[in-house]
Amino acid sequence: MRHASTIVRLCGLALALAGGLAIALPAAAANTPTEAANKKVVLDFYAALNEADATHSTKERIAGIAEKYLSPEYKQHTIDLPGPGTEP
Repeated sequence: MRHASTIVRLCGLALALAGGLAIALPAAAANTPTEAANKKVVLDFYAALNEADATHSTKERIAGIAEKYLSPEYKQHTIDLPGPGTEP
């Protein structure tokens, strides 16, 4: 029975912590207008990629998607993918 009381106490602690997070998260989730605009760009970028993938047109559309959503200063750091910042 000693273990059961420990589990009950731990569950109570977990519920108390979860309740505290639920109260704190809405305040932390507030976006500035700049953050909201940045999130929209990222979501639109991935939506365009997903749509191109779904229609099997990624190869034809990837250059236009990259031009629209990626900064000219974008650096590709994944050596498996060709692009600015990587060696051919």
